[in-house]
Amino acid sequence: MDFKKLDFFKKMTIIMTALSAVIVVCFVISFVSNINSRKAKAKNKNANLESLVNVSVKEMNLETYSESLVVNGELSTLSGTVNVTAPVTGYLRKNSVRLGDNVKAGDVLGVIDASDIGLSYKESNITSPIDGIVTSVPSTINSKVALSSVLYTIEPESDFVITCEVSESDANTIEVGTAAIFYVLGSDEQHHAVLRYIAPVISTATRTVKLELEVNNDEGNLKGLRSGSYVNISLAKLTIENALVLPVNSIRSFMQKDVVYVIDKDNIAHRVDVEVAQSNESSAVITSGIKVGDVVVVQGTPQDGDKVQIL
Repeated sequence: MDFKKLDFFKKMTIIMTALSAVIVVCFVISFVSNINSRKAKAKNKNANLESLVNVSVKEMNLETYSESLVVNGELSTLSGTVNVTAPVTGYLRKNSVRLGDNVKAGDVLGVIDASDIGLSYKESNITSPIDGIVTSVPSTINSKVALSSVLYTIEPESDFVITCEVSESDANTIEVGTAAIFYVLGSDEQHHAVLRYIAPVISTATRTVKLELEVNNDEGNLKGLRSGSYVNISLAKLTIENALVLPVNSIRSFMQKDVVYVIDKDNIAHRVDVEVAQSNESSAVITSGIKVGDVVVVQGTPQDGDKVQIL
């Protein structure tokens, strides 16, 4: 077909058709390119997300670090159980207390009448020699009692002590005056005591050292305590105030040095050498390498320069 011989309208039709085809082709190419570009961007974004290391962190603040020595012991009283006996032979005519009653020194517990055995009539008051709790009343009213027979048993309530034994090495980590907390076995009630005595000799049979702790005698602290109970004691061996403390598992080793990973404002991890002054099973005191306000990785395993995602 000779294009030159065609009339004007046919020529314009062919030209418009060709232009339309070109436009359609360009549109298709552009559309496909746009889709591919979006896919590439999405792939790069996912790749970036996948490259982030998930971590948990701790912002450093000054706190108290402590180590404790945990041992078992036995609760008792300094004066021990007190038995109140009959001052004369006679009949118990009056009984003023019951089991569990709190008594003070000088309180009248009961009265004995000795008149029927030939003595001059005189009622004898039975008084408590100490402050404490009545734990036994073996005689009943009008029962005959002999001289020096036990009429009442009183347990002192304000002079509890705890005795226990620790190993020779542990004895060297504590000192008189150390505060302690303790629990009666089977109870979650916390009580307080103070270490008052460390034996100067070691048992050759057990290689242990005897300790005695004085229980704080304020009323709330004595609640629920009974002489003879077994207790679980936690003695403070070491306390460091205003320390930078990290979990021990957040401290890693690199080139035979202790290191941690500090996160900057752009969420980049930086390896930092640190010095550990003291540590126990769970915590460690850091004396150099980090400061208050630093954000330190406590869970996760980034490398130096990694971008992290803080959980």
